[in-house]
Amino acid sequence: MRPCRSRRHRVTFERENRQGGDFGDGTVSWDAIEKNVPASIKPLTGRELIVAQQVQSQLTHRITIRWSEAMAKVTTKDRIKYGDRVFNIISRANVDERNIALEFMCTEQT
Repeated sequence: MRPCRSRRHRVTFERENRQGGDFGDGTVSWDAIEKNVPASIKPLTGRELIVAQQVQSQLTHRITIRWSEAMAKVTTKDRIKYGDRVFNIISRANVDERNIALEFMCTEQT
């Protein structure tokens, strides 16, 4: 299997930036850390969704990108944006530990 074969989507990875107050009264913005990243976005369906929900009830999508050292630093505190759609990262995996592809299990914000 070639995990990144169909990367037809272009996504932006964003990191939260908090400004101001120490008591939650500051402002929150999201800064792009990497733009126009080729990705494959696939909704979880059928059996895959049932298995995923046993682990995490909110998982809705799998997003796969080509591995790079910069993208390997993305954490679950970051998010992925595709057009107007926003995906919260629940987990990240280096597919087969081969530094070829990164797979993000996500929930879509509604």
